[in-house]
Amino acid sequence: MYSIPILAVVLVAMLSKRVPPLAAKIALVAGFVVVGLGNFLHPFSQIADTMGGFYFTGTVFAWLVIVMFVIGELRPTDTEWEQKDVGAVDMTPWKHSKLAGAALILAVVGIYVAFADIPNKAAEKSTAMETTTMETPETSADIELAASIDGSDDQEESSENEDEEQE
Repeated sequence: MYSIPILAVVLVAMLSKRVPPLAAKIALVAGFVVVGLGNFLHPFSQIADTMGGFYFTGTVFAWLVIVMFVIGELRPTDTEWEQKDVGAVDMTPWKHSKLAGAALILAVVGIYVAFADIPNKAAEKSTAMETTTMETPETSADIELAASIDGSDDQEESSENEDEEQE
């Protein structure tokens, strides 16, 4: 809940180079206040409950992003922010990075396949289909047998017996 304002600030910081720090400060304070009011103070919590928890936090997130971009348009920074490499860390790419990346992807897919019920679900579907086709009566004798089990033949016989008794 309270991570929504922080997430909004981080997202806007990654997407824009001209939004000032003032926008982030306003969004953090306003976000924490709105989320707190919506969760704990009675009249406002009814609004949040009516909307639903995820819709409320999503709406707060969207409004915070919009407010920060509006502040960025009204009072942008004088210069665009740029990440400068100070040379503190060697940024030479590792020679085995592509191989390691492929190995990680294969490991994730392998773990998924090992623990997923994909083969079992396919077998259950085919077994269920065979069971339903085997249970359906195919001949008139089977239909008569199923009807006698249901008791529908008994009702017909009893109505015939009543007709005979009345005569």
